[in-house]
Amino acid sequence: MALLKNLRGRWGGIPYRPLRSGRLLFGRRSVWSPVTCCWALVWMLFIFMVEIAVFRLAVQRCVWPAQALQGTLDDADIFRLAIVADPQIIDQYSYKQSGAALALTEFYTDIYMIKSYRYLQKLQKPDAILFLGDLFDGGREWGDEQWSEELKRFRWIFKNSQDYDGQTLFMGGNHDFGFGNALLPHARDRYENAFSSANWAADLGNHTLISLDTLSLSSDNSSVRNASQLFLDQLADEVPQKPRVLFTHVPLYRKDLTYCGELRTANRGIYQGSGYQYQNLVVERLSSEILAKVKPIAAFSGDDHDQCTVQHTTGGRQVPEVGTFSWSMGNIYPSFGMVSLSRSASSDAGATTLDYGVCFLPAQIKIYIAYGVLLALTLLALPVQIRYISRRRVQYVLPSANTTPDTAPGILSGTFKTVAFVALVNIPFYALCLIISFF
Repeated sequence: MALLKNLRGRWGGIPYRPLRSGRLLFGRRSVWSPVTCCWALVWMLFIFMVEIAVFRLAVQRCVWPAQALQGTLDDADIFRLAIVADPQIIDQYSYKQSGAALALTEFYTDIYMIKSYRYLQKLQKPDAILFLGDLFDGGREWGDEQWSEELKRFRWIFKNSQDYDGQTLFMGGNHDFGFGNALLPHARDRYENAFSSANWAADLGNHTLISLDTLSLSSDNSSVRNASQLFLDQLADEVPQKPRVLFTHVPLYRKDLTYCGELRTANRGIYQGSGYQYQNLVVERLSSEILAKVKPIAAFSGDDHDQCTVQHTTGGRQVPEVGTFSWSMGNIYPSFGMVSLSRSASSDAGATTLDYGVCFLPAQIKIYIAYGVLLALTLLALPVQIRYISRRRVQYVLPSANTTPDTAPGILSGTFKTVAFVALVNIPFYALCLIISFF
């Protein structure tokens, strides 16, 4: 060491100082070193892709179905209806969480639906959006004060963009006010005051859209059931002037484990089952009564959180179940339904006036996995890069020196400081991407 310190003439008057990896990367100009800037840029591009571009591309690639509609139709001849099923905004009743865990779960599920809903409106430009029930998760359990707070939250998540000038329709689900004999009339009244009647009919796109409250119809209590039964009987007495499209929250009856089609995520179909405030299928007798009286060309439902399309044995009607809009409801592939209605539709038997498709949203779980993979790659690659760069620079400055500059403390220090810099740059950028998604 003493000999090296005295070799000033040979090295141009530059005294020897041991070089460490940390110094090589984090001297006076450390933050602008190529390694740190490179990793900061990699993370910035990654965040932009998974937080903005992936959502935009997922919605943009979806096409409104029209192949089944009769005749060649212009865009102006098609009424576009988007169906959002089972958003079930997370609360303390969802996973028995509290504190920071609940706050984080609420935040990230809300952000996901905000981004998806904004791009649905901006890129697909539907003429109407219909929420197919289960707007809340614990809605039936809340007191009025908490329900009012959660209502504000729901309206913030699903705030219509300035570009959207269509209608927004709502129907209730069992998580909103219960089911059958356990249904809570007060919760149903509260829902109806905030959104709409549980039973309604609307003429849109030269079709009659019908929301039927099968939750109340499934009750043996006449005071709970009567309003929905009267609405159903009135539909039976009327002669349809336009093709009818039925919407029920709980799926209509079919045999257990009936094949649901290729789009279903689960390995098996729906089976009849029941429990606290839920029932998987409307009972067979009531399902037959509904189809006989309403005579719809198609019957849409939610509740199951997964795709399932069957041809009902009564009249061969198409009965699609729409998958959940949320990534936290047991289906890693959220989606929304896309219904095309012919504006020139007629009520003639056999006329095809409706087509249905599904738009799948990004798999949030896979996005989190991608974050983990990139983080692991960063932490594994950085020490190798730092060691390589430090050796190259030491060999250039002091080719004959007998020293080991790439010590473990130096490498760890360089890695830590690089990660800290990358985080310092990208955390604000991540927040910016979330803010951009609100608009």
